[in-house]
Amino acid sequence: MQNLNIKFKELDVRVGKKRTTYTVIWTIEGVVKEFRAPYGSKTVADAERSRLMTAYRNGEPFSIETGRPVADNPAPESEPEQEGMRWFELCCTYLDVKWKSASGGYRRALADALVDLTEALVVSAPDPKPPLKELRAAMRSWAFSGRLQQKSATAPEEFEAALKWLAENTPPVAALKKPRVGSELTRAMLTRIGSKKNGKPAAANTSTRKRQTMTNIINYAIELDILEASPMVKVRKRTVKADSVIDPATLPNDEQAIRLLAAVERQGELAKRLVAFYASIFWSGHRPEELIFARDSSLPAELPVPGEVGEWRLTGAEPKPGGMWTDDGSPREARGLKHRDEGTVRTPPIPPELTPYLSRHLTLYPVPKGGRLFVGPRGGIPGPEGYGEIWRRAREEALTPEELKRGVANEVRSLRRACASRWLRKGIPSTQVADWMGHSVAILHRNYAKVIDGQAEEAKESLRRVESPRRRRRRGRPRR
Repeated sequence: MQNLNIKFKELDVRVGKKRTTYTVIWTIEGVVKEFRAPYGSKTVADAERSRLMTAYRNGEPFSIETGRPVADNPAPESEPEQEGMRWFELCCTYLDVKWKSASGGYRRALADALVDLTEALVVSAPDPKPPLKELRAAMRSWAFSGRLQQKSATAPEEFEAALKWLAENTPPVAALKKPRVGSELTRAMLTRIGSKKNGKPAAANTSTRKRQTMTNIINYAIELDILEASPMVKVRKRTVKADSVIDPATLPNDEQAIRLLAAVERQGELAKRLVAFYASIFWSGHRPEELIFARDSSLPAELPVPGEVGEWRLTGAEPKPGGMWTDDGSPREARGLKHRDEGTVRTPPIPPELTPYLSRHLTLYPVPKGGRLFVGPRGGIPGPEGYGEIWRRAREEALTPEELKRGVANEVRSLRRACASRWLRKGIPSTQVADWMGHSVAILHRNYAKVIDGQAEEAKESLRRVESPRRRRRRGRPRR
């Protein structure tokens, strides 16, 4: 076994109906049998091929029966392939399927959730193992992003050891269906996604989003016939419901918004170019990434005259997920409108309050044909870090200590929420408000429940003005 001549072939790639298989193939001189090891992820297959080649170069003895290093003590060949798929390989395979159709922001959210879930499964693994920081970096920066974006199986050298360890030491997915063991692993994952890295409770929305990713990847394991049912149904763990209801106390009113917009103009040259940007969010309910994408064609050829209402024409958005999560490595990603089919147009109103801000902006900063409405002094595209910092400084200057303590306009998106609140309080039907805002009526009612409930006081007051039957009888009116 010591002097065997082993030859390793290139990976054999087979595209199937459910998944693509990457098979490591090698031969031993004098042995008729060809040894094969199929995997569902190219990253895992490459790691295994590299491990075998390293063992051969180091002179480790190989078995002519199994074709593997004697130290491996592999499982019987009759064991089903799916039973041997480990968690890390499942994550890589799942992302292979989801990556192409996912937006940059969704890719980042998937990777963050899968890193936390995997951490929960390896944090108690016996030493020696790479530091947890290195494992997380290898997953987030390469296995769950870089290899898919760059379409390359060659991992950076600094990640090789961590990736190899993950491929060999994450538990088999089938362990999730074992009595007691499966419940312990499931509870560990649920606990981790409900916490921050420092152990403190995570935000309810973050925990809910990561729990949905956990549900989806387990359902994918069921689709691959690795699991028969979700182990999550057996684990009773209290979940914190996401508090998506908007608190009206944090929403700026018209007077506060005007104060804030005046303060924005005093924050520098870029801020002056963004006064109409913030005003459009407050009076027309845009998402910031929609205004970053907006061109001259997003506005009518002539702005509405004073007192009249115009109409926007929104056709897309340009969020900034970061270069790790886009196909071309650009930090920005031009996409269609959120939650809408490609090519959909949304037409929120241009109310009279907004027209002066837009008119002044177009006068001071003319927009060339096909150009963006909002750009920096040097033609750059404003980013969340830029317009977020301007807003933070404007709040500190414009708001009173009590308003700051209450959290009035604590983020740029508070302006959008204030717009929806104002429309609802004006009595505009929720179906129309949802259409202008660009989401469903169900989400509108859920997020603005307190705002909608506030309208009930006016309805109760109208009921109080109706005479009671007893009062009518006292006036001599016949009883019905």
